[in-house]
Amino acid sequence: MKRSRETKQDFAAVPVFDGASGDGIIRWTRDLRPSDFVLKIESYSVLCESGAETYESGIFDAGGYKWNLCFYPNGNRRVSEGNDHVSLYLKIADAASLPLGWEVNAKFTFLMFDQHRDKFFTVEGKFNFSYLFGNLCTDVSNMPMINGTCKFYADCNVRRFHETKTEWGVPRLLSLDVFKDVSNGYLVDDCCIIGAEVFVIKHTSKMECFSMVKPLNNIYTWRIENFSALHKSKARKYSEECKLVKLTYFDPEFRKLLVYLKQDSITKDEVLAAFLCLFDNGSLTPNQKVYAEYKLRVKNQLDIKKNKEYTVFNVLISVVSNTTRFSQMYESAGKSWFGAPPTNFGWRNMISSKDLTDVSKGFVLDDRLILEGEVVVMSVTKSFS
Repeated sequence: MKRSRETKQDFAAVPVFDGASGDGIIRWTRDLRPSDFVLKIESYSVLCESGAETYESGIFDAGGYKWNLCFYPNGNRRVSEGNDHVSLYLKIADAASLPLGWEVNAKFTFLMFDQHRDKFFTVEGKFNFSYLFGNLCTDVSNMPMINGTCKFYADCNVRRFHETKTEWGVPRLLSLDVFKDVSNGYLVDDCCIIGAEVFVIKHTSKMECFSMVKPLNNIYTWRIENFSALHKSKARKYSEECKLVKLTYFDPEFRKLLVYLKQDSITKDEVLAAFLCLFDNGSLTPNQKVYAEYKLRVKNQLDIKKNKEYTVFNVLISVVSNTTRFSQMYESAGKSWFGAPPTNFGWRNMISSKDLTDVSKGFVLDDRLILEGEVVVMSVTKSFS
């Protein structure tokens, strides 16, 4: 094919982009050559005359995967949009070697070299436009432009390659009239130069699922025998591992209760401190916490004998029973975010030693104190990679 007699001024003119209004394709020119692959097609007219529907390039690497370019010299006639156009597609190569259920998410850019102006006509795949000033933008001509490029309110539609969809592309890259017009510089001396850039979006993000649950088996009763020895030593005493509200093997557990006697810093009276302890088996991340609504209660053992319970929140309330005897159960309710640290929450002055040792109130019976822990609500956080 002979080159037409264009002047230098003609070559410096802005090339024809040939974009259909509202097709969502972003087109512009640039100086930078393609970073991943360049395909040079010589004897374009002979390729068209051969009857070959498409030419599939050799394999090139991009983003850790192997790819081909599929060039349709007379358009992809399998889709209506490809008629009377040059079509270009990106295809993932050697898909049979990829693992079962494979999936690759990628953005791609196609380029056509303008041999007169030494620039690359660039097509940025396909875009979905968001709402602009309350109206859906579907016509690229109405979008804000900077140096001929749409810069705002566009979110690139990343393409998902998988077993049943191994290629994506642009059926209307350029109309054949524009492509074959030598003055536009895309087809010169029966030769065209095509390029591609591929950006693979790899799944390195994490996902977190947070929920609040009301656990089953959420009450643990701790019978502290020989309480007078604890009273004398003032030592801290932990319950046996109670595995309170264990949800799954990977979830943190409230495994222990902690009690000790101390002097109240304000009243100077001796008081019982009681805490709920979180045990983490390694499932918590460094900054992760567990929310819990919980109750700790000292049981009235005199009332237990009559199979009755009375609840008091942080204060003692006397209730007259049918037998005209006073009976109580002392209970404190709280809510906290447990982390590392602290992994223990409760009360430093839950109940005074005077009330504990008052035999008429039944908190200590036969040198035994009964402490009960209950987790009413707790959070469960699961992380996925």
